[in-house]
Amino acid sequence: MKKIEKYVTKDGAEFDTEEEASHREYLLDEKNRINSILPDHPDTSDFANGHGYIQHYRKNVIRARNMLYEMAIEISPSLSKYDIKDYGFLRTLDDGNNILLPLYYRIVSCMDEDTWREYGQPYFVSHPDRVEKICINED
Repeated sequence: MKKIEKYVTKDGAEFDTEEEASHREYLLDEKNRINSILPDHPDTSDFANGHGYIQHYRKNVIRARNMLYEMAIEISPSLSKYDIKDYGFLRTLDDGNNILLPLYYRIVSCMDEDTWREYGQPYFVSHPDRVEKICINED
C-alpha cells in the first residue's frame, strides 16, 4: 500500500505540495479582493443572454483592472509585454488553468468603456441595443 498526500484548496483544486496550495489560496484571496471592489455579478443565464447590465464607477473598474494586471504578471511575468486589453494578454492568460480568466472577461471583455456598463457577454458591448434596459444593481 502506498500513502498519498494531497493538499486541497478552498475552491477544490488539488496540489502535491503545501506551497502550491498556499499560493493558490493567496491568488483566490486576491481575486476575491478585486471582486469586492465591484458590484455583485449575477451568475445566471438571463444576465448572460442580455437581461440587463451592471453599472460601474469608472474609478473602480480602473482600480480593479490595475490590480488584475499586477496579479496576472505575478503569475506569468511574460504578460508584462502586453497592455491588459491586447489580445496577447488574453491569449496568454487563457493558455493555462488560470483563475483570473473569469475576472478578466468581467472587467475587460464585457465592459463598455463609454458607459462603464458590464454586460453578460462581450457580444453585448458592441450591441447594447440588444440588452434589456434594466440596471441590475440600481438602488
